Amino acid sequence: MRDLLLIGLFPVLLFYAIKRPFIGLALWLWTSLVPMQTWAFSFATSIRWNLVFALATIFGYLIMKDKPKVSFNGVFILVTFLLFFATLSSFFHQGFDPLVWQGYERFFKAYLFFVFVYLIVDKKMHVEALMWACVLSITATAAKQGFKVLFSGGGHVVYGMSSTFNDNNLSAFATLVCIPLTLILISFYKQKFLVKVALFGAIAISILFVLGSDSRGGFLGLIVLAFFYFINSKNKVPILFGGVVVGAIGISLMDASWFERMNSIADAGEDSSFMGRVTAWKLSVLMAIKSPIWGGGFDAIAFRPTWESLLPYWNMLSFIPTPYPSKGHVAHSIYFQVLGDLGFIAFFIFFAAVLSSYNKFARFSKDKSAPEWIITVSMFCKIAIICFLVAGAALSVAYNEIVLMLMAVAAKIQIIHARHLQQKMEQPPLEKDKFDHARSEQKGSKHRRAKGFPNL
Repeated sequence: MRDLLLIGLFPVLLFYAIKRPFIGLALWLWTSLVPMQTWAFSFATSIRWNLVFALATIFGYLIMKDKPKVSFNGVFILVTFLLFFATLSSFFHQGFDPLVWQGYERFFKAYLFFVFVYLIVDKKMHVEALMWACVLSITATAAKQGFKVLFSGGGHVVYGMSSTFNDNNLSAFATLVCIPLTLILISFYKQKFLVKVALFGAIAISILFVLGSDSRGGFLGLIVLAFFYFINSKNKVPILFGGVVVGAIGISLMDASWFERMNSIADAGEDSSFMGRVTAWKLSVLMAIKSPIWGGGFDAIAFRPTWESLLPYWNMLSFIPTPYPSKGHVAHSIYFQVLGDLGFIAFFIFFAAVLSSYNKFARFSKDKSAPEWIITVSMFCKIAIICFLVAGAALSVAYNEIVLMLMAVAAKIQIIHARHLQQKMEQPPLEKDKFDHARSEQKGSKHRRAKGFPNL
């Protein structure tokens, strides 16, 4: 039945992806984060949905009559430089050739999506569509398993939700980052009671999903998310009450093994899983020292000849007490992932782009001259980046579409806000005088009605 529904909707979705490229962007993101194989079972899975929607969006943009005017600011230039280093790193890599080029392909697709978000997004509606794509993919998938956690009394084992987020830790990370994006939609639909309740319910179930994932990084990220949401909120009392209720219900469902795993955060040095991550971080640093300009290439330290070639340099970092590796590793950290994969220069470029995006969001979240929707988007996207930096410290998730989408939105909000200020400055004085006069008349009318005087 799902397959028939999707096939029936396919021509309609394709039509609107071409006619309205911002809808195509949302479909592109949706099918990238959670592929259609998750929603379908048989013949509908034979369609390469993500590729089709990507091509439809690009084609739709090319035939647009009134393309948004763009200027290439710092974030765009930094991410483009990152692609340049990723390309050269892949040509001069020291890893396993198929694995390196597979990583490069994933990053290039994410970069292409970043470019078209930058080119197309120009209005509140466009940003809203991208937020819905995250909610209807990541948050909806997490909700399915979150309900299982609830109804099983915490006994349900959380698995990966897609090929990109293919284990409990990565799925918890994606869900965590999408919670602030769901809060953007709640703010946009604050007058729609049923929509608002449904979105708040999705957040509550997402929190259960993160707790049920047994992800220590996800749990720490959840604490950080709650803290920053609370200090940035105007309605602190109801938010504190709701957070305590949801948190209490979630933690009450967890068993003794969950508490043991969370308590192991304090004793990380004695935890074999954590020490395995430290070994991976050390290999990544050695890879960057050995090849500081290009790094080793995507996932190079997972390749046996590569990590074995680093063992002679092991004592260079003797101040980091770790056992000798006995197998290949993934980086297990956005910081060490970029460092080992692409080298020191790309490392600084990547995090300069992330921090520049954060600074833009932080600035516009407090800018009273900005439209209200820009302030809202900036505040919650700022929190999403903080979640990325915290939860990503122990996960290899540096190059995913959500993060690059946030960077593109930050860059475009700067352009949209600058245009908004320019339009206000260019507003004819006569129109402004008429507006002020109309407001004065309106106030006078209210005053006369309050005194029992008829309107003139």
